[in-house]
Amino acid sequence: MTYAIVLPYLDPVAFSFGPITVRWYAFAYVFGITYSYLFISKHANLAHKELDSLFYYAILGIIFGGRLGYVIFYNLTYYIANPLEILMLWRGGMSFHGGLLGLILVLFLFSCQHSYKFFHITDLITSTASLGIFLGRLGNFVNAELYGRPTTRSWGVIFPNGDGLPRHPVQLYEGFFEGFLLFLATQLLFFKTPILKYSGMLSGIWLTLYGSTRIVLENFREPDPQIGYFFHFITMGQLLSVPMIGIGIVMILIATKAFREGSPR
Repeated sequence: MTYAIVLPYLDPVAFSFGPITVRWYAFAYVFGITYSYLFISKHANLAHKELDSLFYYAILGIIFGGRLGYVIFYNLTYYIANPLEILMLWRGGMSFHGGLLGLILVLFLFSCQHSYKFFHITDLITSTASLGIFLGRLGNFVNAELYGRPTTRSWGVIFPNGDGLPRHPVQLYEGFFEGFLLFLATQLLFFKTPILKYSGMLSGIWLTLYGSTRIVLENFREPDPQIGYFFHFITMGQLLSVPMIGIGIVMILIATKAFREGSPR
């Protein structure tokens, strides 16, 4: 006999005020961005105006990068036929990897414009990024979206808007491993080691660990129905995570070489 947890309906709306509706998922973004803002304001040598500008464009980069990433990576054929729907963000459809690319572009342009070390700002960002991932995955669980593949495990969850099959609560897996544990690791490295003296090492570690964890956890996640699998077992999320690992390893090797030579970059 298979046992499962029947998840009751969880209202994704935190509260409504007239025509304004605030969702729990929005709180995840707000809290994560607020913590990142306060953290970077304390540890980066940036004027208040520069910091505000950085976060304004970073948020835009994440939103538009995430949307374009979803359009290109996950549903290009549909959006070619329905181009106006690309702008309909309220209908959902965001890509983590696209949002990451958008953020990296913004950080690169910001560092060029303000003569600020690119890898220093990415190291600060990666020290806080996983907190937002943790909160966002909790939001996905409340929304009963992005759930996992069917399972016979006793902790399988039957989602209220699903097909009645017990499924892996992969949102919680990702929230714990990609979010909480990775956030804890980067915070410990930031505060307990001299890692920031070697620009790019923390960013490389984060890219490598996130990409590796994402590849493993994708094995429990239901792939997008319009894409399915590549070669019958590889998901789009896994394909997009491979370059993260490669780039991360290269960054770690470069930073390690500088560390051994005793010449921080």
